[in-house]
Amino acid sequence: MKLFISHASVDEPVVKEFVELLESGIGISPKNIFCTSIKGQGIRPGVDFKSSIRENLDDATTVIALISENFYSSPFCMCELGGTWLQAKDFIPILLPPLQYRDLKAVLEGLQALRINSPEDLDELRDELAERLKIEPLPTPRWNNRRDRFLKNLPDKLIALPSSPTVSREKFEKAIKTVEEYRQALEA
Repeated sequence: MKLFISHASVDEPVVKEFVELLESGIGISPKNIFCTSIKGQGIRPGVDFKSSIRENLDDATTVIALISENFYSSPFCMCELGGTWLQAKDFIPILLPPLQYRDLKAVLEGLQALRINSPEDLDELRDELAERLKIEPLPTPRWNNRRDRFLKNLPDKLIALPSSPTVSREKFEKAIKTVEEYRQALEA
């Protein structure tokens, strides 16, 4: 059973911590996780990047997408999302703050998503992955310890992420309105 982690490469600090949680908290074997941000679990040396992504996505039984503002700005993430949707893959979207449910777009709109910063959602993820990947998860006390440590470190990891280069229509229009208000105030 192969798990494919779709994510924006600039979100790597959060992604690495998340994969560590899956491995040490749930007990998913590193050899069963494909994640391009982790050496030994992503693209092998000398292999074509696009071909490797396509092949590993094809081989995956479950796809987790770490949905962030950067995810939406990444052409590769959009391709992976489209491939997942077209193949009707077993799919789990996970929101990274500041995104909220209302920010889900395109084929993600209306899907039930989990929040990476919610203990209850992470517990649900543990149960879902154990069932979908047909594995016996590590004992609950170990999971709780790893989950709590992940959640404690998460805010610092999120703050360290670069801002998306894409500006939402709403933010753009607000900025234009603010500039216009300042222009009018200056003229007055």
